[in-house]
Amino acid sequence: MQCPNLSFRDPISQQKLTYLLITGGWDRLTEAIPPTLEAQIAQAFDNIEHTLQLSGSKGWSEVYSVRCYTTKVEEEELGLIAKYLKQYCPDHAPILTGVAVGGLFEGMLVEIEVSAHVRGE
Repeated sequence: MQCPNLSFRDPISQQKLTYLLITGGWDRLTEAIPPTLEAQIAQAFDNIEHTLQLSGSKGWSEVYSVRCYTTKVEEEELGLIAKYLKQYCPDHAPILTGVAVGGLFEGMLVEIEVSAHVRGE
């Protein structure tokens, strides 16, 4: 997503660590933001998988820490985040931190930040 007054970097790789800075649930091709919380969470998880693989990671299997920023932290949000974590991390459970925030960028309901240990080939 392009924000003219802000500068973002997606992955920053150093010594086999990849820090994927905050990503939201926007469509990476159209930059459209889905209207529902579940659609945004699903798209954010997919965006993270895509960007991790571009950085040389094997994807979610190398994620060790997840931070979710949501406009609400209630049962619905926690349940959906747990659902997608189980789907994308079936063999391990990354550290999870949930943070309720007063607002996010135009129409966004969730942003997710992960840290991964990239093991390479």
